[in-house]
Amino acid sequence: MNKNVRVNRNYLTVKDELDQKEKELDGKDNAFSVSLLSHPSLSSSSRSLMSGSHIKQHMVLKNTDIPRMLTNYEYIFGKHSTGYKKTKSEYEIIAKISKYSWMSDHIYTLIVYNKNTDKYEIIEKKNIEDLTENFCYTYNTDVIDSYMVGDTIPKDTVLWRTTSYDEDMNYGFGRNVNVVYTADPYSTEDAIIASESASKMFTSTESTTIKIPVNDNDILCNIYGDSNTFKVLPDIGESTKGNILCSKRRMITLQQLYDFNDRNIRKINFNSDTPYFANGIIEDIDVYCNKELDELPQTPYNIQLIKYVKEQKRYWSEIVDVTRKLIENVPEKVTKDINYAFKRGSMIISPEYKWKMEDQIFSNMIISVTIRKDVGLSKGSKLTGRCGNKGVVSLIVPDKNMYYVEKPDGTKVYADVALNCLGVINRTNNSQLVEQEANRCGDRLCDYIHFTAKTLKEKEDAFFTFYRIMNVEQMKSLRKYYDSLESSERKEKFFTNLYKEKTYLHVPPFFQIEGKSMFDKFIDLYKALPWISDVDTLYINRFGRKIPVMRETVMGSEYFMKLKQNSKKAFSVCSLSSINEQNLPIKSKRAKEGLELYPKATIRFGIQETTNFLIGVEPEFLAELAEYYRSCPIGRRLLAKKSMSTKELEDFPEPEEKMMNVNVEILNSCYLKCQGYALKFTTTDDVQVYDFNDTGVYSHTDENTGEVFIGTNFEYEKHKIEKKVKEYFSTEEFYVLEEQDVATYNKMISDKVDEEIEKKFQLDIEKFRD
Repeated sequence: MNKNVRVNRNYLTVKDELDQKEKELDGKDNAFSVSLLSHPSLSSSSRSLMSGSHIKQHMVLKNTDIPRMLTNYEYIFGKHSTGYKKTKSEYEIIAKISKYSWMSDHIYTLIVYNKNTDKYEIIEKKNIEDLTENFCYTYNTDVIDSYMVGDTIPKDTVLWRTTSYDEDMNYGFGRNVNVVYTADPYSTEDAIIASESASKMFTSTESTTIKIPVNDNDILCNIYGDSNTFKVLPDIGESTKGNILCSKRRMITLQQLYDFNDRNIRKINFNSDTPYFANGIIEDIDVYCNKELDELPQTPYNIQLIKYVKEQKRYWSEIVDVTRKLIENVPEKVTKDINYAFKRGSMIISPEYKWKMEDQIFSNMIISVTIRKDVGLSKGSKLTGRCGNKGVVSLIVPDKNMYYVEKPDGTKVYADVALNCLGVINRTNNSQLVEQEANRCGDRLCDYIHFTAKTLKEKEDAFFTFYRIMNVEQMKSLRKYYDSLESSERKEKFFTNLYKEKTYLHVPPFFQIEGKSMFDKFIDLYKALPWISDVDTLYINRFGRKIPVMRETVMGSEYFMKLKQNSKKAFSVCSLSSINEQNLPIKSKRAKEGLELYPKATIRFGIQETTNFLIGVEPEFLAELAEYYRSCPIGRRLLAKKSMSTKELEDFPEPEEKMMNVNVEILNSCYLKCQGYALKFTTTDDVQVYDFNDTGVYSHTDENTGEVFIGTNFEYEKHKIEKKVKEYFSTEEFYVLEEQDVATYNKMISDKVDEEIEKKFQLDIEKFRD
């Protein structure tokens, strides 16, 4: 090899390194990342990859479950998550500064002393974690709220945790739901039928922050108060009413007596006021005020706002006082968080610093309100299991209208979701059937122990036979715990609790214990416990009576997650399709700013939408759709006119109404708009466009008379107009005028010619070229 040639050894040894890694990781799960929360070996590879994306996109629910068919990696992922705060040292609480004096445990800041590092630190307590868009999750803060000033927080104390954790810090990211597979039309194309109970089970939290600028001549209406109390918006912890957060009214001198009387100030004038829309519970209020307290008018309109300004000043003043003492007395023991809090608080309470909005200092104040709300399932919500079996909720029905089975004691167990039976085959996803069957067998075991088995020996044999076949290692652990229960009463209580809590089965994500597949384990289980293979009859209530399902099917539990995608994200109430009032396909931020109850963004016809449309319609139809709803001004006007007509639209558009390509017109309109010009569209063929500065001389022949005219294009058109005008004025009614006042007659003709030219020639092309 040439010594002057530089060779990257990584490219030469990559095969050897891969071989080495394969030997190191053989039989281990270390390299599979988020796939360890699912069972990729039981699903198609493409769906397994999709499942990893789904886990990253799941919503944090208000209440979560541990998967009944677990991989045992849930705890490890939860341990390394940022969803909880655990103390790494022993802390002593020096000060507790509440943001709201009347709600001391809502939001506050703790100044603590770290006994291990001999440093002073800050711990900020909050109830929700804001994410992108409207997504958020809530914290359980019972532990940190229980401590007072002077208390010592032990090491490894979990101060707060998300709702993904239970009291024992077991991690969950979804819910165990009862699933049936059906051919119901509402489950076509992998749609999901959900029950009302399932909708509540998948409740998550959303949050939004609305900023309300209040100028010196603005007043917030008294929509939350009464004749004795002026209240412009809900207080912390209160809910909005009628989807309205507040309403802003401009002070107009001539209308003050009417606008601000006691009755009208409690009403919203939707013609002149600016209402801000929101729905939920008030989580936090920040008032960014550029005036001192003594500069704010002490009027009833400002009473509530002044209260929050005072609380904000008090909160930051206390932080500044505590941190200043630490910085002055023990500067070597102060962390950077203490310094930052002192600097930020000093700037907030200082009259020399002013708040800015979009790099501009505003005169009065901006009110920032954070609202949170709990949201369940709705039509368009997206659910998925752990094997890429995603689907969109198409229908939410009452529990009594869902499929159900009856227990031996008559108890009805309803299905939570109904999936399409063809989805398993189309996606080659046997994982979801394996999970359903494993949990169904577990339910049959619980029913047998609770209703059929009479002696403790029968219960023990059935229970440990089940786990010996499905997972012998788990059986050994359970046996060890069971044997530690000394009395028969405690063992009976163990099985009573089993019926309530159900079975939990450890199934590794890749490499099965004993090398047996789940299919073979089910066969062994059916042989050892024949009654476990019995299928319960499925019923459904229709026409006021109980009807058994003719097709033999089963109901079992599967683990489902709620994804971030929902129908609200692309929802719009725009009534004129894909353009706005300015005839432009642009989006609006008014809904995000709270100025509209629902988005009015234009409907998007992008690459994916167009491709999907072409699956079922002809390209010509899609082109017409674009013309009449978006790209053609004449087409939009014609469609609106036809829609208002009493005639049927079956034959619309008629052949003579077919539009032509107007891309050139649209581009010209865009170029002209920045120059102050606008195109004028017409439905007649009389309007023509000529270059006024075209000096070319041409020969023009009149088709009717054969008259030859030599001149420019414009001169010829002007000549034809003059000829028509003179013919019009040559009638008898103008004869007397021509005889008496020739000058007036000629001026009338000249003015009429100019008028017709102005109508016919719409644009100076030379200016457009410039």
